[in-house]
Amino acid sequence: MRRASVFALVGAVVLSVGDARAQAREPLCRNVETRRISANASPAQNLGESVLARPLLGGARGDARFVLVWREWRSERDGGSVARIARVGEDLRRVGAVGTLAVSGRAGEVVPLAIAALPDKTLVFAAVGSAFFALSFDAAGAQSAARELVALPDAPEGQPRNRVVWATATERADGAVLLAGALDGSVRAYRFDRQGDKTAETTWTQRVGGAMRLLPTGEGGPVAALLHRPLPGVGPNGEEPAVQMLVTLDDRLLPVSAPERTGFAQYPFSAVARGSNVELAQWVGTRGVAIGSLPVSARRVALGNPRLWFAQPPFLGGARYAAGLDARDGVSYALVIGDRSGNSVESHLAWIPPSGEPMLRRNVVPVFGTVLGAPAMLPAADGFVAVVAHNDESGFALDAYHVRCELVRRE
Repeated sequence: MRRASVFALVGAVVLSVGDARAQAREPLCRNVETRRISANASPAQNLGESVLARPLLGGARGDARFVLVWREWRSERDGGSVARIARVGEDLRRVGAVGTLAVSGRAGEVVPLAIAALPDKTLVFAAVGSAFFALSFDAAGAQSAARELVALPDAPEGQPRNRVVWATATERADGAVLLAGALDGSVRAYRFDRQGDKTAETTWTQRVGGAMRLLPTGEGGPVAALLHRPLPGVGPNGEEPAVQMLVTLDDRLLPVSAPERTGFAQYPFSAVARGSNVELAQWVGTRGVAIGSLPVSARRVALGNPRLWFAQPPFLGGARYAAGLDARDGVSYALVIGDRSGNSVESHLAWIPPSGEPMLRRNVVPVFGTVLGAPAMLPAADGFVAVVAHNDESGFALDAYHVRCELVRRE
């Protein structure tokens, strides 16, 4: 293992319990309500697929405030794979029935990969075999006709079928931007206007060897993404080492220059917009969380050294899935779900005030069983909601956990 590459993310080391002990008050975060959004007696078998969520914007209908999209993969004997969509309110109650994503005239599993919220509709981007589609939904949950974005040619005999394997989307002032990567390393970039219509499409000449994630750079910043670039060797938990490379795009959605090293490694991370910065939080195994702030200007995203905040005592298990949220009260949240021996058994939280000095909290989301992918995080008036897809003793479940965080005075 090349430790220099795995732990290059550590710019400075500080204890999370240092200056925080001098504060008169500290956050108390606890789960106050859990609601089951959807369930099935058969466990789902798709590991690594995130729950997708976005707020309903100007077209909110009735009590519905958020849209959730997820997939439940099962054997044909148990009903096969199905992609679901649901609307929920701020009280975590489901509004209307759970819908099913479908692409007319196409056989095969619908695999939702990315989502974007527009003023009057929600865009969901999904793969079906070797094709890739944009599906739109109004505030009532009604689906419009799917539009094909990519139809990849069949692979030569004996070769794996080329298909879109990752996608990432982000909202912009004029609509949305989408990047989609195929198994062969090709990347396609798209722009959509505020009505959800495609306005531009670009195919990169570069091939990439890892998935990308668009960053929330705000209305005035450039389009930028992190590229997960694998490295040779073996990580501390047997995983493949990697670095996160910053890629800035021009108006044509092509890379401006060579990717830049950020100092973040292969561990799960979240990215949220905080003022004129992008805040990255990466959970470093059992050790704690590395936090970095990337200043955003009109033309570029600047790099800064992340700082590692140790958990005292160290967490148990390894970090597996992460999510983040910039809340209404100026506090951001970085959530991680870890595992031991393949079972997701822990969830830990970094409560990050405007000063940037986090307080780490253990097991604030009471998840049991095996989590299937990264949770979605939604804002609440007094904290946040984590939406988690997981298997437990009763089968598959999509649960929403309302976590309330309040400042209390240390006795």
